[in-house]
Amino acid sequence: MAVRHEKWYLGDGSTVISVTDEERGIEVLYRLHISVLRNRSSILNDVFSLPAANNTAPTSSQRGGVSVDGSDDNHPFRLPSPNVTPSKFDHLVTYLYCGPTDYPQTDQFLFDVLELSSYLDISDGVNYVVDTFHHRVNFCPVLRFRLARTYSILDWIEPAVRQLLEWDTIAFELQHVEDIGNAAFYHIMMAKAKLHRLRAGMAFKCPPLERDPSCRRSCSAAWETEWWNGLAKHILHPAWTMTGYMIRQQLEVTEIEGVCDRCQKLTVQALTDRGIFAKDQEILEEAIREVKRIHGDLTPSQFIQPPAPDDDF
Repeated sequence: MAVRHEKWYLGDGSTVISVTDEERGIEVLYRLHISVLRNRSSILNDVFSLPAANNTAPTSSQRGGVSVDGSDDNHPFRLPSPNVTPSKFDHLVTYLYCGPTDYPQTDQFLFDVLELSSYLDISDGVNYVVDTFHHRVNFCPVLRFRLARTYSILDWIEPAVRQLLEWDTIAFELQHVEDIGNAAFYHIMMAKAKLHRLRAGMAFKCPPLERDPSCRRSCSAAWETEWWNGLAKHILHPAWTMTGYMIRQQLEVTEIEGVCDRCQKLTVQALTDRGIFAKDQEILEEAIREVKRIHGDLTPSQFIQPPAPDDDF
């Protein structure tokens, strides 16, 4: 049984489209303007541009020997299910015919427009959804990654992974793993495990002080005291967010009681030369590169060093 859509069966429409409602067991008919469909969708433009066979006029349901229906209710152009459902197509038609003020303010609307725009190659529909989510203040990284991997929005992969690497491990739910995918989840968890081991090692073993030959003070003892009572505790704190780069910047500007300026500078430089402050970022960048590679993104890293915090340790 076929029923006309109460809103989108337009009196002046030029082509009839049928979408199956499998739950109700009916066909929903839409009558739309073929010019709108052809101008917005390259796939539908190709379909409705098929030439007539043998230079003869096409029948009501044939063009070029290929079935390109849509002339009336008895010969509708059928969009395949389950790819297209009436609720999804309603949202797409709303996007095509209405302005932003009339769009439903729901994520489902955006999901449906993105899915069908990708399916029918409606580039402005994809761009609209991408731009809308891009300007969202609280864009869940799991959702961002799921949409990125589903619709090949490669620009979203790296920022999503960077956010996920900042999550507490216990914040991940089973559905998150399914949305992210096993391979990406593995690299994220491996990076977090490596970071934990690196920070535990840094907290456990105080790096030796590099003494200035002319120093006559007990800088080594003061350095170790500050490390055990200050920095080591911060490194092991569950909410610790400072990177090795930030630690280096802080050590360069913070005056440590009992440690002379010359010894402190020599020590910070020695740790920098050994790559101590860069190891955590190397772990993160390796994980991000692997996840990007899995999804076909070989572009350079977007990483930019954040400014140093104002507070001391």
